[in-house]
Amino acid sequence: TLVDADRDLIAARPGLVAQKYAAMAEGPQPFLRGTAGLFYRDVGRYRGPQSAVAHGDGGEAVQLYGDPHLENIGAVVDDAGMLLDGVDFDASIAGPFAWDVRRAALGLRTALSLGAFDDAALDTAVHALALSYGNTLSSVSSAAPAGPDRPTGAIVREGTPAGGRIVQDLLADGRKRAQSREELTEYTQQIDGARWLQRND
Repeated sequence: TLVDADRDLIAARPGLVAQKYAAMAEGPQPFLRGTAGLFYRDVGRYRGPQSAVAHGDGGEAVQLYGDPHLENIGAVVDDAGMLLDGVDFDASIAGPFAWDVRRAALGLRTALSLGAFDDAALDTAVHALALSYGNTLSSVSSAAPAGPDRPTGAIVREGTPAGGRIVQDLLADGRKRAQSREELTEYTQQIDGARWLQRND
């Protein structure tokens, strides 16, 4: 499955794929990061006793984020400033919404399992994630339609109490990097008046 998903990249940049697979072998979190395709292949084929639950036959297909895990959530900027949002959409896929919830739960559990948490704590965190997702869907669906003055969902911005200190520190750091144009100068270059992504070995 992994080789199938990476066939084009293997042909073009085999060394990069070899590095990816070596990194994935280092532990559960790096493996999770490189296996969105494997996850969706498996969940798409699942026909067990719970297959009638929202991810199974009859689930409405929507465009999914695709790979929600803790390392794919970060600081981004829009016209109103820094906010917490998804930062990596290369695994976006069409499917039932519950696939994203399952992938997020797996990502959360995998990340927390690297700490000194027992199974009960991991179960509680996953349950809280699913409950929060359901509550947010419920509140958004019962509110006025989204528009420029009322965006969809709960947005966590720099300077608001939402998210706690770790999230607020992440957003403050993101603002500083955006102001210094750190990523722009590190990953792009100006050539003949146009900005180009830098590529290297």
